[in-house]
This record gives sequence, structure tokens and C-alpha cells, in this order.
Amino acid sequence: MSQDFYDYYKFFEIEPTATPEQIKQAYHRLAKILHPDYYPDRKFTESELEEMRVCFTRANEVYQILRTPELRKEYDKEYYARKQKKQEELKREEERQREEERKREQERQREEERQKEQEKKKTQYQEEYKTHFEDTRRNPYGEEEKERARYYREHPEDDETILGDLKKSYKEIRKEEQKHSFRKRHRRINRIFERNYESEIETPKDVVVFYLKNGVVHVVGETLFQLEKLSYIGKDTVPKFIIRNRKLILAATLTGMIISFGGKDNPDPVNPIIQTENQNDVTLIQTVEEENSNITLIRNYRIKNGDTLSNLAEDSYNTVRELKWINELSSDMIYMGDIIKMPYKVKKEDLQYYSQVIQTNEKSLYDLAKEYETDIDTLYELNKESIQEVKGVYIILSDTIIVPKFPSRSEVDTIKTQNTKSY
Repeated sequence: MSQDFYDYYKFFEIEPTATPEQIKQAYHRLAKILHPDYYPDRKFTESELEEMRVCFTRANEVYQILRTPELRKEYDKEYYARKQKKQEELKREEERQREEERKREQERQREEERQKEQEKKKTQYQEEYKTHFEDTRRNPYGEEEKERARYYREHPEDDETILGDLKKSYKEIRKEEQKHSFRKRHRRINRIFERNYESEIETPKDVVVFYLKNGVVHVVGETLFQLEKLSYIGKDTVPKFIIRNRKLILAATLTGMIISFGGKDNPDPVNPIIQTENQNDVTLIQTVEEENSNITLIRNYRIKNGDTLSNLAEDSYNTVRELKWINELSSDMIYMGDIIKMPYKVKKEDLQYYSQVIQTNEKSLYDLAKEYETDIDTLYELNKESIQEVKGVYIILSDTIIVPKFPSRSEVDTIKTQNTKSY
């Protein structure tokens, strides 16, 4: 088909099914309008007359084609082919718009489902926490144990030998302890603690603080749980009370021994303290040197088909837990099209594999950050000499800047291997 195809029927303002008589009438009507004598009271300029002559010439060409059956048949063939192609293009465009609308609706529904699921889990955890710990506080061992202890106090004739009673008491207490085992108690504390505080974790420093808080909660919770057992001092027999509180008694005994014998046989108690402080200083210096030798590049990555959280974590030298904390994810599920933040902790000597120099082409820093999947702070960190900040506005002072690139771990290893072989 030619590129300069012209709609003759539209030019004559007739239908494609017009008869030869209708074509003739349309031609005469148009020829009459295009003749200067049709406007006796009007004076035309030279350009207007030239335009009328061109239109009249076009009208003659169109009339000659449409009045000739063979030429009209050939023209109609191309006319209907173009018309059908245009209809197909319109249909494809409508289908594309419907598909985009369907995807947006599906994404909206998925987001609503995720929010509902998070609210449901949050409510479930809160109810579980409230029910379990209130029951534990009121009755950590159950009514069955209380009844058994009361029975033996009222019926001493049913007591067995001392050894048999100890074995039986130990089995009964172990059976009760399994209902509230150490693992179950602290696993529940972990779930509740992470649910309430994981949104506050953004940096590695926050991770350290999080684990310190978590450890304190575990220690305090376990201490209170063990101390609650002391309330049975008037209900248990002496052997049973010792068995029930064996961990607390052992901890108190070890603490007393450490306090009693810790200061003996130590001729110079100052040196160990100085040595410990020096070791802490060395560790602190190593940590600071390690932080100074690394640089963190932030990547705003749009999830593609086939991506998994574990693969993304491996390529960015992170853990799945860290990515979940940084992006406030409640599960390992990620969805195509979502954008997640991935910090790349790169050694300064390896920065050459994770950066490149580009021409700014008068683009703003925000446009460059969006184009190279990063943020303003990362670009500023890489180009402190080429970028100036004035009252929150970043001004690029050079025609070229350094931007990050984010190859996978395997790609970097391959490049390093090739460089080693070249030497």
C-alpha cells in the first residue's frame, strides 16, 4: 500500500457504495463550488485561486478513477484493506486498554487481600498473646497438678517410697511442663515481638537494637515464668517443689558460687579488666574500619517475572530477613511490578564493578536516580565533588557523574576471574 493513500469517498462526501450517478452529481457539485464564477461578489487572492485550482485538479483525478469500473475496483480493494487494518488496530488498542484495566483491578484486589491478611494475622497474634499469657499468669501448671498435690497431702497413706514418689513427681511435672515448653513460650514471644517492632527496623543499627530488646524480653519473661513457680511453696511437698523449681535453684546456686569464689586466687584483678577493655577497643576499631571500607548503594528494583526474595537477597549480599524488614514485608511472597529497596554493601575496592560514568545530558538528579534504579542519597554519596546541595536542592556541577549499576554476584565473580587470568 502506498503511503499517500487518499480517501476519495470522503473527498466527494459520499458513501463507498455510491452509484455512478451519485458520483457524477457529487463531482458536479464540487466542481461548481470550486469555480471562481460561483462567487461573483468576492475577489480571490492569487494563493486562494491556486488552492482552488489544485482542489479542482484533484476532483478531476478522483472522478476519473471512480467513474472507471476497473480503476474503482482496484481503488476499493486498497480502500477496504486499509479500513479493515484500521479497525483491527482500534480493536487491538481497546483490548490492550481492557487488559491494563484488568491488571490494575487484579493488583488492587491483591493489595486489598494482603492488607486483610495482615490485619487478620495481627488480630490473631494479639488474641493468642492475650489468651496464652493471661492463662499462664493465672494458672501456669493447671488444675490437675493442684488436685494431685492436695490428694497426697490428705491421703499420706497412699504415698509410695521416697524414690518412687520422686520418679512419679518428676514425670507429672515434666508432663505439665511439656504443655508450656520452653520452645513454645519463646517462639510465641518472637512472633509477637517481630510483629509489633519489625516496622521500626531500617538500618543495621536498628537490627542490633532489635535483638538486644528481644533478648531482654526473653530473659525477663523466662525469669518471671520461673519465679511464678515459687507460689506453690505451700501446696507442693518439699521434693516436688525442688523438682518444679530445679532450674531456678540451680541458677541461684551457681550465682552464689561465682560471687563467693570469683575474687579469690586473683593476685592482680586490674590486668584482666585492662585486657578486656583493650580487646573491646580492638573490636571497635575493626568494626569502624570495616564500615569505612564499605559503601552502601541503594537500588529501587521493580520485581520481574521469575524473581524470588531469596535470589534478590543473594545478589545484593543481604538476607531474606533484612529485605523483609527494610521493605516491611510480612511474608516471602513478592509480586511482579512491585518496587522493593535493596541495599548493596560494596567494598570500596570493588566499587568499579558496581559503578559507571555517564553524561548527564542536562537531566536532573531525580530523573537520573529513577533511570538508574537508585535514590538521591546514593548519587550524592558517589558524587560529593560534582553535586552541591543548597537548601535541600541538588545542583549538578559537572557534565558527567558516577551512577551505580547492580550486576549479580555471579557476573562480578566472572569479571574478577577474567581480570585475574589477564594478569
